[in-house]
Amino acid sequence: MILAMPAHVNSRVVSSLDPSLSELLGEIPYSSSMTVSLGFDERARTELPAGFGFLVPRKEQRRMLACTFVHTKFHHRAPEGKALLRCFLGGSRDPDVLGLSDEEVVTVVRRELKEILKFTAEPLFIRVHRWPASMAQYPVGHGGRVSAIEERLQNLPGLYLAGNAYSGIGISDCIRTGKTAAEKALKYLAVGSGQ
Repeated sequence: MILAMPAHVNSRVVSSLDPSLSELLGEIPYSSSMTVSLGFDERARTELPAGFGFLVPRKEQRRMLACTFVHTKFHHRAPEGKALLRCFLGGSRDPDVLGLSDEEVVTVVRRELKEILKFTAEPLFIRVHRWPASMAQYPVGHGGRVSAIEERLQNLPGLYLAGNAYSGIGISDCIRTGKTAAEKALKYLAVGSGQ
């Protein structure tokens, strides 16, 4: 069995199998995030600077953490000539932003885009997505916790973990841990069947 859920969910799933493993998984902290996607017509592209977007340093004391110019970074994700911006908020720096209404969040994002980029184009559409407790955090000692988790898993043959809680939070990291877990599971099944 491969558990590819957040560690805090995996913690509950394995609690009756191995309370120590459950505790270790439950200790991995998470932060929440939010994305605001704004679609624009072709005129908006001329108002944006060259590049793939920007990061907002903490010292700027803004709610927006970053903005990706999706139409530039991933050409296939926006219609030809259109502009698509994806703004990121939340994280450990601003967990309270998830409590704002969609209208309040959009107001914040549009104001900060205007202040940072002088970008005032009217969006064709806006989508707000909240991702509560979705981003694993790696505080000092995380590597030791992961080693202890791997050690506990030795007592549960056939159980494997994948996801952003262990060795990288990016999509490519999740794919890598998923492939590794699948390879281990297939190897376990092959040994068990005598192949």
